[in-house]
Amino acid sequence: MRTKTLLLAAAALAAGLFNSQAQTPVYSQNIVGYANIPFPSATYTLMANPLNYDNTNIATTILPSFMISSPGNDNQYDDFQVITFVGGHYVGYTYDQDAGWEDFSGSFSVTPPVLAPGQGFFINNPGASTNITFTGTVTPGPGGTNTLLLPSASYALIASPLPEAGALNNNTNLNFPLQDLGQTYILTFVGGHYTGYTYDTSVNPTTGWCDFSDSVAVPTPTFSVGQAFFYLNAGNPTNWVQTLNSN
Repeated sequence: MRTKTLLLAAAALAAGLFNSQAQTPVYSQNIVGYANIPFPSATYTLMANPLNYDNTNIATTILPSFMISSPGNDNQYDDFQVITFVGGHYVGYTYDQDAGWEDFSGSFSVTPPVLAPGQGFFINNPGASTNITFTGTVTPGPGGTNTLLLPSASYALIASPLPEAGALNNNTNLNFPLQDLGQTYILTFVGGHYTGYTYDTSVNPTTGWCDFSDSVAVPTPTFSVGQAFFYLNAGNPTNWVQTLNSN
């Protein structure tokens, strides 16, 4: 099917570009907090910023200081790389702790990427395993609503804007919109491996989730806070709407 081919092509392109999670605690009081996201060594991780920082979410300000070191203080995390996927295209960045943000090859300076809640990105770790701690406010605030557009016939690299862990369905706080009969496809990337899923209740009448070939029932995919995934909507355009209870 063309939709599956497109999504797999996206994943393959990312893998070619860079050649190569445990449950995440979120601590918050009211709507301000922080989240620790595992950052394993010597690999790429597909993650997302789960909190809104000053409404700009520029990578230089949201990533921890041990990664954004000052000139002359290079450490083991020097030359880490970030890959975003926006509008169907990958953009790669390298952070040189002396020169700042550069293109993926490290040849010239570029504007830092924006890593807003709801937007997935790949990031590699050239140093020791650790956590990336994100700080900011929960989006939406109590009584508020997030709306993330999921266009038709195109793929996106997304994550829950609300810092919530759980099963990817529409009866939890994640409230993910599920289009039936093989019109929802997702790809996760964990431990250096992709896993594909399709939603089709004609194959799996219990939970709807099937393998990527849409032929075998599989457990419902679950996500930790800050975990991103590829999504392809083969049905009608829809919105991912999330509301935070004000109680």
